[in-house]
Amino acid sequence: MKQKEVKEKIIEVAIRLIKESNGDLSLVSTRAIAKEAGIANGLMNYHFKNKDELITIAIQRMIGEVVSLYHPTFDSSLSLEERIVEGAANVFEFLFQNELISRISILDDFSKKEGWNNTMSSQGLIKDSLKEDLDQDERNLFAFVLVSSMQVALLSYGNSTSLSGHLLSKKEERKDFIRSTVHMLLNGCHTKKQ
Repeated sequence: MKQKEVKEKIIEVAIRLIKESNGDLSLVSTRAIAKEAGIANGLMNYHFKNKDELITIAIQRMIGEVVSLYHPTFDSSLSLEERIVEGAANVFEFLFQNELISRISILDDFSKKEGWNNTMSSQGLIKDSLKEDLDQDERNLFAFVLVSSMQVALLSYGNSTSLSGHLLSKKEERKDFIRSTVHMLLNGCHTKKQ
């Protein structure tokens, strides 16, 4: 096998083992990855600096696959707001169902100053889904704020109830958080009349 094929095989095995462990990375060892890939442990060190680098690459690919599956609902009977809520709520739910790997992906995206990443892909897909409804500046800001809100809600999970007013440990509350955020982004905040 060529070096590139070996590296890809290692990444594929890491992804499979991460999925099989339900994101519990303590159950995924370099020894297990090497054994499943049918290679010597030393080849792992040749291709990757350490286990963390391999795990991060594998997780970024996993999240990238989910991001590429984001498709807002184009049911013509739904309003723009309802279409966005349905698509974004599905992504948000994935983040919470895969909290550990989602955190790693988000933090890795934040640590990179250059280059394309899953955060930018997510924003791009949301912007593309709004082409018919908002101008470019509005799409850019809308996508940035929506994706950032989902990421901060996940990263601050535990404190997020007091921060967002939603109990994000419950699926219904997570969808309501998305619904409220999308509504606010599309309609603005309104102050109470005195």
